[in-house]
Amino acid sequence: MLALVVTRSFARGLVTGLVVGLIAGGLTGDWWEFQRAAVEIAQLKVQQASRLGAIQEQIDRLTSELNAERRHREELERMLGDLRKGS
Repeated sequence: MLALVVTRSFARGLVTGLVVGLIAGGLTGDWWEFQRAAVEIAQLKVQQASRLGAIQEQIDRLTSELNAERRHREELERMLGDLRKGS
């Protein structure tokens, strides 16, 4: 009878330990995943900022080139107009 009580008590302790271990493991896994996701999000934000900076530089460069081409075209049109007036 004593062996049965010890066995039941041991089994209850074992089951309780397993349940607590599973809960703790699940919480630790969630925390670990949250930390990993936070690091990944931070890295993605840095990458996006870098890409945005590069794209903004390209937009600025192309805008500058477009403005230079526009000024060049306007100058040529003005010269052509002056030639036509002189003819």
